[in-house]
Amino acid sequence: MKLKKMLLVGLASLSLGTMGVLSAPSNVSAHTWWDGTPSAVRGTWHTKNVYSNSLGISAHAFFKAKSHSVICGFTQSAPTYLKSTYWRKVGKHAYSIHGEWPADYGIDHRITVKKIGHKLIKVYIDGSSSTSSTPFPNLYHKAY
Repeated sequence: MKLKKMLLVGLASLSLGTMGVLSAPSNVSAHTWWDGTPSAVRGTWHTKNVYSNSLGISAHAFFKAKSHSVICGFTQSAPTYLKSTYWRKVGKHAYSIHGEWPADYGIDHRITVKKIGHKLIKVYIDGSSSTSSTPFPNLYHKAY
């Protein structure tokens, strides 16, 4: 009888101990940072051409993503260039790309790219539209 009681107490303590271990929360992060740029947005992207009265020409904005760098700019202007990039997925078909901007003494900046369709993206630099103060639309088409 004593042996039976000791076995029941031992079994109960083991089951309570395993329940505590199995129900403990794990520290798994879904937001993993990856080195480079996402392959879904790599390549060259352009906006539609817009005629500029001040320049007297038709121009477009561009976005170029390589394996470890990103360039976003306009014709006749200094582009935003990020090197040593790393990224994470921030939503469905949306990516946050961080990297150092050499023109700003290597300070880390962020470019967010939202893929709208198979060959369409929208680009945001440090939280605002990449073309906010320009006549260009914020809709980039894949260049061939």
